[in-house]
Amino acid sequence: MSFTDPTTPEHPYQLQPTPDGKGATKSPPSFVRLGSAVLWVVFFLLAGAALASYATLEFGEIGMLVVWPIGWAAGWVASRILDGKSKFVGGLLVAACFGVSLIAEVNWIHSEN
Repeated sequence: MSFTDPTTPEHPYQLQPTPDGKGATKSPPSFVRLGSAVLWVVFFLLAGAALASYATLEFGEIGMLVVWPIGWAAGWVASRILDGKSKFVGGLLVAACFGVSLIAEVNWIHSEN
């Protein structure tokens, strides 16, 4: 599927009719799935900060490049937990990536002194 495919909904939870014309195929995530995704974001913040801190201490400024792949992986896992996308969880993941970067930079600066 491509982004120009007319059968792709613009909103991930946009209701689409089933082939027989009844019902819908997607619905918003349940509270349990949303809670699990939020817990995943917290775990990502802690584990990602540890990994990014190690990478910056080992490789210096270049080690900060590790934030991109671990941020992508965290988003991929969150979308699998939710069985779709969520702007709320996406915003939390962006904030967590900033937090990971901040924690790694602070650890790197303190180790230099």
